[in-house]
Amino acid sequence: MEMTADLCTLEDILAVSRRFGVTALAFGLPDDRIELRFGEAACANAEDLPAGPSDDAAVLATAETPGLFQPQIAGLPQPVSKGDILAFLTAGPVRNTLTAPCDGTVTEQLAEADSLLGWGSPAFKITTGA
Repeated sequence: MEMTADLCTLEDILAVSRRFGVTALAFGLPDDRIELRFGEAACANAEDLPAGPSDDAAVLATAETPGLFQPQIAGLPQPVSKGDILAFLTAGPVRNTLTAPCDGTVTEQLAEADSLLGWGSPAFKITTGA
């Protein structure tokens, strides 16, 4: 099994884990097990946690190819559907699209226009209203 991870995703997991009192996180192969260890304070406050996901979940639209970032969103917030073109990424004569990964509302542009983005670089924040 190949394991790959985006640094931003790992940082998000770490931040959320710490917020909920996780003191240790282990992932093991070949058993595919995940082990979480909580501090005593986290266990005492477990009943205070929300029962489900928040009303507004955020999804990042990230670059799937490197290139010069050319946003196509006129103003924010902007409702979008999955597959809508959010930006172009140009590398020499090649022009690729950055599309919305889900339905929702683009609430924030995370990359500057005409900046160079690499694989997995966040470009937009989309609120899904899950």
